[in-house]
Amino acid sequence: MVSKAQLRANRAYDKRHPEATAYHRARNMAIRFVDPVGKLALAVQSIEPAQRRQDLEELQDRVTAALAALDAEEEQPKK
Repeated sequence: MVSKAQLRANRAYDKRHPEATAYHRARNMAIRFVDPVGKLALAVQSIEPAQRRQDLEELQDRVTAALAALDAEEEQPKK
């Protein structure tokens, strides 16, 4: 069980670091989209397999493009 002090500390961290909190929330949502559990898994079962495949392929394309952009940034000489 989580103590009240730990909850307060977590909320304080979230207030001090909103960008990190937003990043982790988006990351966790993406992971759950790819590997759903619980209620989300039940919702995914109601989606046509072709639609699910198309959504995952679109996500894969976006991830590939983002990785390519990061690689391009790393290859540029720093000033």
